Amino acid sequence: MHNFQKPLTKSLVKNFLLKSRWLEQIDSVSFLASGEYNSNYLVKNRTGLFVFRVNYGSQLGIDDQTGYEFRCLKLLEKTGVTPIAYFYEPRGNNFPAGVLLEEFIRGRPLDYRKNFENAAYVFSRVHDVTDIPETDSLLIQNDPIKSVSDESLALLNKYPGSEFSDVYSLLMEIYEQLAVKMPPPTSVFSGESRCIVNTEVNSSNFIIGKDSAHLVDWEKAVFSYRYLDLAHFMAKTTTLWKTGYYFKEEDRINFVKSYYNKIKDRTALTFEEVMDRTKTVEKAVFLRAMSWCYMAYYEYKHMQRPIKNIKTFNKIKEYLGGIEWFLK
Repeated sequence: MHNFQKPLTKSLVKNFLLKSRWLEQIDSVSFLASGEYNSNYLVKNRTGLFVFRVNYGSQLGIDDQTGYEFRCLKLLEKTGVTPIAYFYEPRGNNFPAGVLLEEFIRGRPLDYRKNFENAAYVFSRVHDVTDIPETDSLLIQNDPIKSVSDESLALLNKYPGSEFSDVYSLLMEIYEQLAVKMPPPTSVFSGESRCIVNTEVNSSNFIIGKDSAHLVDWEKAVFSYRYLDLAHFMAKTTTLWKTGYYFKEEDRINFVKSYYNKIKDRTALTFEEVMDRTKTVEKAVFLRAMSWCYMAYYEYKHMQRPIKNIKTFNKIKEYLGGIEWFLK
């Protein structure tokens, strides 16, 4: 959690933008949205709309988190499905960490039922970026299954002795299958190049316009395998959390088929391989989601602090109590 306590006033944002000469004239500044690691402000002038992004910390443990996200957006600019990044400062005056100015994308969040073709297109464009300069290197995740599994294990063991001992035992069995018994990535992803993946592909991170589709929020991007995105996008634990939707088998096939038909190089992969590899990585995505629920349940129930979001707590209990259903 960030430790910057000074409120970010609109005048602070405006003065920084004018002083840095990122924009020469500003009509208005308004608060747009906020998360644990970033706050976003909508900036308007006669040339258009912009997002001023203020960073508070890094989920990846990176010192220059804003620079990392800026470089990622520059690598993806040619895809046409990500915001254009204009300027960044690793530590702006009077700001907690880095600040970034990027394009504002008009539209609405993705609807899984109506927009899976849009998502397939966005993923195909992003995942076609398989070559990145060493000077702009992203974090490389050679073995995403083991990385996600080990992260899950740390969550499971953070608070031993939770009431959901049966859930713990089941998740430990899945961890053993994925982190210990799984073949090496050279075998699991045989013959495949790594690419840029977002890793946080919730429906709200897609912006669907009248004739466009974009994926925003690139703070956790890594250079890994496409299945991190495909699996996260289709996982029940992802889609049910806010939308109540989940992909039935026919929907999964249609989505992956649409994606497969859009990627640039289909000679190295068959459709069946994409389906099978996505299902394998989805087990790790499931493990990570349920491990977080297991850890978060203990914090909500036993830590000396009030429950801040009862809806989140109820969803956590729903997930843990229905874990067998998720595995069907």
